[in-house]
Amino acid sequence: MCSSRGHAVCSFRKNATRCALTVAAAVGIAWGLATLPAVAQQPAEETVKSFTVADGFEATLFATEPMISNPITIDVDTQGRVWVTEGVNYRRAQKNPPIDTIKVLEDTDGDGRADKMTVFTADLNCAMGVCVAGDKIYVPESPNIYVYEDADGDLKPDGPRKLFLTGFGGQNHDHGVHSLVFGPDQKLYMTQGDTGFDVTGPDGKQIKFQWGAMIRCEGDGTQLEDFAVNFRNPFELAVDSYGNVWCSDNDNDGLKSTRICWILEGGNYGWFGRPENIRNPDGSFDPIHHWRADKPGFVPYALITGFGSPCGMTFYEGSAFGPQYDGAIFHCDAGPREVRSYKPQKKTGIGYGVTAENVITSTDNYFRPDDVCVAPDGALFVSDWYDGGVGGHAYNDPTRGRIYRITPKGKKLVRREKPGPYDNDADAIVALGSPNHATTFLARQRLLESGEAAVPKLAELVAGKDARLKARALWVLDRIGGSGRDYVTKQLASDNPKFRALAVRILRRHGADYENEILNVADDDNPEVIREIALSLPNLKSQQATETLIDLFERYDGGDRYLLETLHIASRRREEEMFRRVVDLPGAGVDPRLVNLVRILRPEDATEYLATKLETTDVTPAARAALLSALETVTTPAAGKSVAGVLTAQEASADVKRLALEALMRKLSGPWSEIKKSPEVTDGLRASLGDPQLQNDALMVIAAAGLKDFGGDVVGLIDSSDKQVQIKAMSVAANLMLDAAAPAIVKYLKSEDAQIQNAALRALVALQVTDSLAGILADATLADGLKTKAVDLLLQSSSGAVMLLPLVEKKRLSPELAQRTIDGAVQHADVNVRLLYEKFVPESQRPKTLGQSFTPDDILKLTGDAQRGKSVFLRSGAASCNRCHRVRNQGADIGPDLSLIGRKYERMALLETIMNPSAGIAPEYVPHVVETKRGKVFAGFVQQRSDDAVVLKTIEGNLLRINNDDIEEDVEQKTSLMPELVLKNVTAQDAADLLAYLVSLRDAEVYATQFRAVGPFANDKPEHRTTVYGPEKEPGQFDGAAKYKGLGENTVHWIDSNTRAYNGGAPAIDLTRLSERAKVRHDYIIYYFAVVLDSAIAQPARLNIGSNDGIQVWLEGKKIHEFPELRGLKPGEDQVDVQLKQGKNLILLKLDQAGGTAGLTLSVEARGNVTFELP
Repeated sequence: MCSSRGHAVCSFRKNATRCALTVAAAVGIAWGLATLPAVAQQPAEETVKSFTVADGFEATLFATEPMISNPITIDVDTQGRVWVTEGVNYRRAQKNPPIDTIKVLEDTDGDGRADKMTVFTADLNCAMGVCVAGDKIYVPESPNIYVYEDADGDLKPDGPRKLFLTGFGGQNHDHGVHSLVFGPDQKLYMTQGDTGFDVTGPDGKQIKFQWGAMIRCEGDGTQLEDFAVNFRNPFELAVDSYGNVWCSDNDNDGLKSTRICWILEGGNYGWFGRPENIRNPDGSFDPIHHWRADKPGFVPYALITGFGSPCGMTFYEGSAFGPQYDGAIFHCDAGPREVRSYKPQKKTGIGYGVTAENVITSTDNYFRPDDVCVAPDGALFVSDWYDGGVGGHAYNDPTRGRIYRITPKGKKLVRREKPGPYDNDADAIVALGSPNHATTFLARQRLLESGEAAVPKLAELVAGKDARLKARALWVLDRIGGSGRDYVTKQLASDNPKFRALAVRILRRHGADYENEILNVADDDNPEVIREIALSLPNLKSQQATETLIDLFERYDGGDRYLLETLHIASRRREEEMFRRVVDLPGAGVDPRLVNLVRILRPEDATEYLATKLETTDVTPAARAALLSALETVTTPAAGKSVAGVLTAQEASADVKRLALEALMRKLSGPWSEIKKSPEVTDGLRASLGDPQLQNDALMVIAAAGLKDFGGDVVGLIDSSDKQVQIKAMSVAANLMLDAAAPAIVKYLKSEDAQIQNAALRALVALQVTDSLAGILADATLADGLKTKAVDLLLQSSSGAVMLLPLVEKKRLSPELAQRTIDGAVQHADVNVRLLYEKFVPESQRPKTLGQSFTPDDILKLTGDAQRGKSVFLRSGAASCNRCHRVRNQGADIGPDLSLIGRKYERMALLETIMNPSAGIAPEYVPHVVETKRGKVFAGFVQQRSDDAVVLKTIEGNLLRINNDDIEEDVEQKTSLMPELVLKNVTAQDAADLLAYLVSLRDAEVYATQFRAVGPFANDKPEHRTTVYGPEKEPGQFDGAAKYKGLGENTVHWIDSNTRAYNGGAPAIDLTRLSERAKVRHDYIIYYFAVVLDSAIAQPARLNIGSNDGIQVWLEGKKIHEFPELRGLKPGEDQVDVQLKQGKNLILLKLDQAGGTAGLTLSVEARGNVTFELP
């Protein structure tokens, strides 16, 4: 029996299935029905044949089922044996007591294939790592880390496992403590997901944090430290011989924001349980907002890899694969089924970037690489979870798993050193050069046991030519101490800045013990050395250390973001003094440098400080733009009001006010939503609507933020004398569903201007004012073509088709229009529309829905049409997919984005997630039911949780803040909000088409949102479009400082040009606005646009181009496309298949404009990560 409180919750559960919210289609969602046959899997040998392997690599099968199943992580010991943790009984299949295993695989006959398997232990629950360190085996299994001992090496634990550390969040969860590895400093490194931790070591040292972190400690658990924080779910980190740490981090499902991070010790990496609620004007999501990487105070990522489920990674420090891969990071991403290599690249200044290359990809949709390790002979081992989906929430194949051995093609590998353990220093010195972690651990262990006796041998390595061995030796010498550490301090004077930096890095671990030695080299001009000196300062309390920090601030010119973040870390506990002595100086001007320093030193009141500066009258336009840019990244209402205040500032130029309007357009529907009705926003928008230069921009803000209070202003501008404003006002009126606008719009159906007439028709159709539309369709004075277009537009939506039905039934349409309506409706994507119109077709042709009882085979046996499935997704009221999900910026932002779902699931597994969504729910989409003390019940997903309140995202997509004091009960639900019978009201063919569409979503589409532009050039005569103007003479080269003779012999040069959302959708260049800024005409001109497409790998891709009017396109100097005719802008109308090189690809576009409006759109679809940037 339910209590009254429980009854409210139960009632909600019964009714929740009315919501078509797919919370399952994401990383770690359900793989569902155990009764479904596993028909898509391939034999292991066939999977290997499906690999595409990078040049110089060879992949062979090392082990497969039934020897192993569901391998999660691996390690390779000094003998070359592969240790495997299995996750067969995970999440919903958890056993009590646990029975998951660690297995040890051996190749006893040297043929490259495992022929012996030993079960080391079978008392685990899907352990997320294994680290073999001598006779100890470290195993993380949240909330604990265990240590097994095997002193006699018989591959059996010597006794019960020992509790090493406890207090890690994420029990039976993906986001717990992960993959352990020993670094060159002989410390144990690990990662923790965003379930948090509260851990105390045996020495009493406690670390505690709410989200994810990089953690390290001694091999006995002492000296715990979380040396970088605010990660979401970093599966594994990699440490090189110099102590550089890298990691991957998984994104919030569907946001294509997985990242690769170089770790700046002490850094905050920007994850607080949810991404920022910020969308681009076209509705797309920018990864920069996922990680707050645009905000000073948060360390930016090195690379966005887009869609993915990033897993294990390791540094490869060996020569077997050649110099290109020596020092590379190898990484498994189970989502897109890729094994990649990354090569760290030193940036100008302090930080690192990285280049990427695919080493293995596969056409087997069950291939799921999840960990990679280096063997003593230099081979790589890659484990394969092998399943139709990704993540541990559930799975559809617990019986399979594979491990592959990756070697240089045609090369036999031989290890250099003996296997450990080592009983003499000479063997240990050789082993210290091994590429295998377990072997170098044993080498360090022996040398440390020898102590001072090992110093001469290690000193020889320091004096040698092998830089990597020298670095490894210095770490060991430091731990030996005494005369050994003297070799470290001597490196402070090294000619090689890499070793000067390493010496500071090692010595700063000792706190103030080496303060004088470190501060004495503070005048070093090398960025790496500067970084390490700065990172030592929080632990140094002297006045000399403070003066050194002030000197370091002088090196920051506003450009190097990693230096800024280093100074942020270095200033801890000195922020107020640094602000007073570095920022708040008499007569200090406002520039980007000052803005950034304020934000790291005074983050709490930076908004007020910057806003005060913004309001002063002596701020230059450039400084005002910098202040606006800074305030836009602040999510507080005060920041939004400051930005809106610019719109009424007399001293602000039109260009600066446009920046303010663009910021409001991006933020008023997100973090600044509560100031929509504030006087600052209201007065600012009214002032902008009265300024002809700003009317278009103000209208876009009103549309983006849904500001219906401005409806009268919008309707008034429908009669503007400016055609572009007039067209935009009609569009905004339709966007806001302003029925009162219909009389003002309808008269323009008889306009002689085709653009205005078309805009009026589209607006009226969108408004769906029945009387007006019925009048249009019956108006004999209107052209038949216009009425035909009206019918076609109405049929694009379910509600429009329903509106036409009574007009057909009552014969209020001409016979031709009525038949056109019927023909379109009976083929409609929405089965409900087809059912309404079935009376007009023979019974045998009428649609039959799946109903309450159907099997997967009813759908899987049919061949789906992906293009038609797209219509089912976007337009069907029966499936209702787009009411909660987005695909390529179309649809709602409630459930996960499905733009790349086809890369994560094969066809059968994807159908399972739809039919059985509650089998597993991604962490971000676990439903909560909150009952208040006043008896109100709310349901949704927890967006934020603090000491004061809970913020729910409701099933309608609204954000609701509930004070903790008002909450009676907060119940986490076990059932997905997605109805299990979501397909019951569609036909089997509809479902097959929908499935085909979702499976086809494999390539990311990325839009260019910024270009460099130059123009205008003359386009008065037909021959002008083929005239080779200056930028076209060398289309493969970009010179940003070049000047050309343009229209009227005026000198023109390259300028930055931002896009705007075209009709609320794709980002588009608005040539009319660009011309207005340049104070030139916008008819009969030519403009050139340049942009760089940065591709993480060499890969095929598709460019999608839209233009009004003609367009020519060059890629890396080669013309790849030309469209010479007049046309209206339709995003993606032209599709061009290209081959991208790894790295930067220069694209040049030539837009030739005749009369009327003009613009262009450019996007790319590619499997690997791609980004647009300015050249």
